[in-house]
Amino acid sequence: MQVVERAVRAFESVAAASQKKQAVIVTHDIVVRILAAYIMGVPYSIYRRLEIDNASLSVVRIADGTRQLITLNDTSHFDSLPRKM
Repeated sequence: MQVVERAVRAFESVAAASQKKQAVIVTHDIVVRILAAYIMGVPYSIYRRLEIDNASLSVVRIADGTRQLITLNDTSHFDSLPRKM
């Protein structure tokens, strides 16, 4: 799947350029789901079972060459917004 190849290549490029720094990648939900599968080392077909909300945060930690998915689909930053009446 071309989107998998492009997403992983872009992720690895950002990771390599950002060693010992923080980086932000802003993208569409399908790319987040594919990268989550990649980072967890599970088959890419699982991406359809993951839910990613608009404007959610997912966090990956890379240390000593090890990737760890810290947060997936975090929307807690919306909790402080006023509710519609």
